Amino acid sequence: MCKSLRAAHICSAFLLVLCQLMLAGAARAAGPDDVVGMVLDVQGSGELLRSGRSSKLQLLSYIKPGAQFKLEAGSKASLSHYGAKLIYQLVGPVLAEVGEDGVKVLNGTPATTKSLAEKVVAAAVHPNMGAAAFKMRSLGQEIAIQSPINRSVQLGARPRFQWSVPEPASFQLILTEAPERVVAKATVEGSTWDLPPGTTLAAGKEYRWTVSYTAPDGQQRSAAADFTVAAQADADAMRALKPGAGAAVDEWVLYAAILRDRQMLDEARQVWRDIAAQRPDLTTAHTMAR
Repeated sequence: MCKSLRAAHICSAFLLVLCQLMLAGAARAAGPDDVVGMVLDVQGSGELLRSGRSSKLQLLSYIKPGAQFKLEAGSKASLSHYGAKLIYQLVGPVLAEVGEDGVKVLNGTPATTKSLAEKVVAAAVHPNMGAAAFKMRSLGQEIAIQSPINRSVQLGARPRFQWSVPEPASFQLILTEAPERVVAKATVEGSTWDLPPGTTLAAGKEYRWTVSYTAPDGQQRSAAADFTVAAQADADAMRALKPGAGAAVDEWVLYAAILRDRQMLDEARQVWRDIAAQRPDLTTAHTMAR
C-alpha cells in the first residue's frame, strides 16, 4: 500500500514537472507570435520602455503589446501595427503605448496614421528580420561573394554576378543548375559578370556558381554560393508589394524587412542602400546595406 502511494506521488510529481516543461516550451515557441509591429523610422532620440526596463529606440525593433515609446521634443518615429493595419507616425514630445489593436498616445502630440495594405500586412505579420552580414566570405579564401549571395532567393531571372578580391586577376566562372547541369562557363576580366544575351534562369530552380583564379603566390583561390530563383508567383507577389515612387522611408523599411524574410537578400540590400542614401542618419540602414 505504502509503495503504491509512493509510486503514485512520484508519478504525479513527474507529470507535473513534465507539464511545466511543456508549457514553458510552448511559451518559448509562441514568443514571436506576440510581435504586433516594427519600428520603421527613427529621427532624433527616443526610448523603448517594456517590463520596467528602458532601451534606446532603434530601427527594426519589434514591438509588443504593453511596450511604451517616449520621444524627446523634435524627435520622430514611425511604427507599423499589423493588427490595426496602420503605420503610426509620432512626433515628440510624446509618450505612447502599444496595445493589441493599435498604438495609443498617453501624453503629447497626437499620432498621424496611414493605412497598410492587406497584402503588406499578410507578408509582414510573421517577420524573421535580423541584422545579418550580407556578404558571404569563403572560409580561408580571399574571394568575397557579393551577389547572388549564399542561400539567397533571386527575384529576377537574370541576376548579376559580383565578387571582390584584393588584387585584379583573370577569373574562371562556372554556373550550374542543380544537380549538375552546366548553364554557363566564362573567363572574366574584372569582378562582374552577366548572363549571355537571351539566357535566363528558370523560376523555382536551384543554382550554384563558382568563381576561381590563380593568386600571385601560385595558389588557386575559389568561392562558391548556392541560390534559388523565385517561383513566378512569389516574384509577382513581391513586386506587387513594392512601394510606389515618392513613398516614405518607413514604407521602404517595411518592404526591405519583407524581402529579407523571404531570403531575397540581394534585393533587400539594394533597398537598404537606397534608404541609406536618402537618410544618412539611419546607421542601421548603412549596416544592412553592406
